Amino acid sequence: MNMADTNNKTNNFLTAIEKYAKEQREQIISEVEKFKAEELKKAEDEALNDAHKLILHKMAEMHTEITSELSKREYESHKELFEKRSGITDDIFKKAAAKLVDFTKTADYEKMLLNSAKEIADLFENNDCTVYIKEQDTA
Repeated sequence: MNMADTNNKTNNFLTAIEKYAKEQREQIISEVEKFKAEELKKAEDEALNDAHKLILHKMAEMHTEITSELSKREYESHKELFEKRSGITDDIFKKAAAKLVDFTKTADYEKMLLNSAKEIADLFENNDCTVYIKEQDTA
């Protein structure tokens, strides 16, 4: 074998090794890129999942806060309404009591007492019945 053949074989061998090394390098780079893409996809999916959970949690908190606020407002509204009704009722009964007291000072009151006594007597016919009146009504 001459030197040219040996150099040629050596060059061919080195070219084959370089070609193989280049192919291996490209394959490794491709696998690394694929791995990075997969890991990035996993990280994105986890981030989206975490974001979704956070959104659901925040929505539940907001729902609870809104429900609580609505209940509080409804309670306050009912309380206010009850207080107004109670005030109106008290006012009506005070006015009615004052009108009744004023009515007892009129001649119509005396006529009404006598008519009522007669009606009661007619209802009970011959049975005994006791009617109570206030002392001022006996005059």
